[in-house]
Amino acid sequence: MQHRKDIEGLRAIAVIAVLLFHFDIPGFGGGYVGVDVFFVISGYLITSLLINEREANGRISIRDFYARRARRLLPISVAVLAVTALASAIWLQPTRLSALANDIMAAAAFSVNFVFAHRGTDYLQAAMEPSAIQHYWSLAVEEQFYMVWPGLIALVTLGGKRIRHKIAIAMGLIVIVSFALSATLTSATPSWAYFGLHTRAWELGLGALLAALAANTANLSPTIRATLGWLGVGGIIVSVLSFADVVAFPGTIAAVPVIATGPALIAGDQVANG
Repeated sequence: MQHRKDIEGLRAIAVIAVLLFHFDIPGFGGGYVGVDVFFVISGYLITSLLINEREANGRISIRDFYARRARRLLPISVAVLAVTALASAIWLQPTRLSALANDIMAAAAFSVNFVFAHRGTDYLQAAMEPSAIQHYWSLAVEEQFYMVWPGLIALVTLGGKRIRHKIAIAMGLIVIVSFALSATLTSATPSWAYFGLHTRAWELGLGALLAALAANTANLSPTIRATLGWLGVGGIIVSVLSFADVVAFPGTIAAVPVIATGPALIAGDQVANG
């Protein structure tokens, strides 16, 4: 794919929002939605690459896909875990080291979101201080999604005809089912809904759906694209500034920042195709 400066801009907005949220900067209590923006962007980018490979080569190399993911993620991920472990051994209370060791092993296996979900529903552990690697939950959700997605694309596009159409149908079904689970389970099992792949897959899936439909939006006029782009960015900013009091997330309310990210991606696609 051609480098997309607009996507770098969306990423910057998402990162800044999350940082301001974690630093407790007044007015940015909804900055946690930056993670949801990232999910949409990730689904869009990865699916675009897979579609391009399928159309260009007639196949998807799952081995090469995971090799690229490993080269991109493992060095920095392992380095952060190692530094965190060392710093924790020096500064953290000894009583917390055992739990952190379990978290680090789970993070290395991209399953730490399950640990956090269980901890949040366990009465004896729910009051624990946040893990030093709490932020790894979103990476775990992404990698679990991508354990399935390349193989699914390869499967649904067998025959090589109407590739984007088939992917769009498969992704549309995933979005519908996952969003329904998010809407239903956020109140019933809030911890599992927050950290679970089953209630977050629709966010990655929406990005993937936009990638499959990119050819259908290629002829939009510059004015429409610009309008969509600013509406999308505006929706993200409104979410960041107004979601501080949201008590049940993701649920249906997550649709605001997630859907807002879509128009911003569509608007920027003109730069890539123009």
